[in-house]
Amino acid sequence: MAYGLGIDAGGTYTDSVLIRNSDGKVVCSNKALTTYPEPLEGIKESIDGLDGEKLKLVTTVSVSTTLATNTLLEKTGHPVGLILIGDYDIPADSGIENCIKIQGDTTAMGTKPHLWTFSQ
Repeated sequence: MAYGLGIDAGGTYTDSVLIRNSDGKVVCSNKALTTYPEPLEGIKESIDGLDGEKLKLVTTVSVSTTLATNTLLEKTGHPVGLILIGDYDIPADSGIENCIKIQGDTTAMGTKPHLWTFSQ
């Protein structure tokens, strides 16, 4: 059995989740405090709360971070950019200046993702 590991380092909490690749079912999840400005410790703590045996069977890892998104949108911290995977356009009013687009799908199951739009 293979699994995907999803990690989101948010503004307050870092969430980790294991998803069974065969059917997309969430099999376990964990939450830890985000350690800002160095999020690695919070990521490690969040992952440590997952099933260790299933972690050995992870074939795909997806990491997202609200911290990076906020830095991009608020233009704070070091210059950052957005890598947009798929055939999507960025709304003109998003405020995003540094972006590259590459072809491909972004879901662990290999399907086209939903288009998320930016709102102000």
